[in-house]
Amino acid sequence: KDLSEPYSLFTYRYFLRNWPNLCILAKIDDQLIAVAISKIDDGNIGYIAMLAVQEEFRRFGIATLLIHKTIYQLQQCNCSAISLEAEISNRPAIQFYHKLGFHRSQRLTRYYFNGSDAFRLILYL
Repeated sequence: KDLSEPYSLFTYRYFLRNWPNLCILAKIDDQLIAVAISKIDDGNIGYIAMLAVQEEFRRFGIATLLIHKTIYQLQQCNCSAISLEAEISNRPAIQFYHKLGFHRSQRLTRYYFNGSDAFRLILYL
């Protein structure tokens, strides 16, 4: 619901089947409030496919905890770097990842289905 491009059920299954240790959920009681979904690409590069926190639970550090856990998990898998894409207009997300050490590596023209550009961000481990 809070993603610029929601994934299909098939995509979620793909991540869960292949990298279950890189699909990190945050819950309160039985309510899912946040998720970070990642994978490992060829060449031992980690890839963060999705980070989402329900709006009413934002600004409590949940996203930071999920990304720290994701970085740790990817380090345990001997990844040399982690990449992700952020919509160029999503300044809060870009600032969030910069604070965590990610740097812009390239601009991806018309990356999203809506035609907007993205920045590829990378963190070297």
